[in-house]
Amino acid sequence: RHLDLDGQTTEYAVCPVCHCTFAPRIDRRSGRAVYPDVCNNIPTPGASECLSQLKNGNNKPKKTFLYYDFKDYLAALFSQEDLEDLSDEASNKFMEAYAQGKNFDSWDAVTNVFQGDYFNGFENPTSPVSTVSIPFLARSGNESRLVFALHVDFFNVNGMLLCGASTSCGTIAMACLNLPNNVQYKLKNPYLAGIIPGPN
Repeated sequence: RHLDLDGQTTEYAVCPVCHCTFAPRIDRRSGRAVYPDVCNNIPTPGASECLSQLKNGNNKPKKTFLYYDFKDYLAALFSQEDLEDLSDEASNKFMEAYAQGKNFDSWDAVTNVFQGDYFNGFENPTSPVSTVSIPFLARSGNESRLVFALHVDFFNVNGMLLCGASTSCGTIAMACLNLPNNVQYKLKNPYLAGIIPGPN
């Protein structure tokens, strides 16, 4: 609610022992989410199934993970005025520099991740094998080519008190690197994939 996430979310059941996640199956009659009773994950090669109980007495998952749908996020991001054009502009500028043979050493100052050597060699996975490789950021038609930075971070939800209780909570988030630096991390623009709940 605080982050104003109004898109589709999926509540996964999480194994309290091995932390494996299980997507819900929707019951056609009731429309309710149904989860397996026990964890069938094999945590390490050669080990046996975990078999830990996933649900408590009222048939609800003991532990959950809430996932915010990426397609809903992208739709909300690009519904903001000019953001899709700005993201495409980053790809276009990269391709102009790429065509001129610019690389990391040729910039006076690097102001954008796309000026680094990494993206010069980052190939489009759909490039035909028989031809010269095509950079990932080479757009075709009206498509967008997006690059994200993944962030996983934990923080104390009670604040950083020297002698206070510690409740560690984690976030899994991504920032769209195609957007200008002053726009990437505005509160409504990063993608919050999920929150890893505390207390530990």
